[in-house]
Amino acid sequence: MLKMMFATALSLPLCACGDNGSQQQQDVTKVVIANPVSDQLKGGDALYRAIGLRRVIVDSGHHCKSVDAGGFQQPYKNYALWTAHCTDSGDWAVFIAPAGDAEARRCDEMVQLGMPKCGVSPSLQSESAAPRKAPR
Repeated sequence: MLKMMFATALSLPLCACGDNGSQQQQDVTKVVIANPVSDQLKGGDALYRAIGLRRVIVDSGHHCKSVDAGGFQQPYKNYALWTAHCTDSGDWAVFIAPAGDAEARRCDEMVQLGMPKCGVSPSLQSESAAPRKAPR
């Protein structure tokens, strides 16, 4: 009998935790994780950006002769999503994790997998990287 009263006394506070039928809205804080590898690509030279994006594609087991266009698209979950265009194998989505791990997927597969659609890869040539005319 004493065991039963003790068990009942312990379970009473748990009864108050149940769902009362109405949804309570909770404040959710969104945390953005720093991604230093992606930040380096953003601030780096176009040549090194192309080399870095190509390296991810090749290291993921795919073929890419050279990257002629690419850029940051958006954050996706905890990854930085970049796009790249290879001259011989087409458009790629490159995911870069905060720890520096990276993976590449064909842009054609993205929507089928429930991931964001690849945007158009911007040209890697920026105004600062474009050849300048010599002064006269």
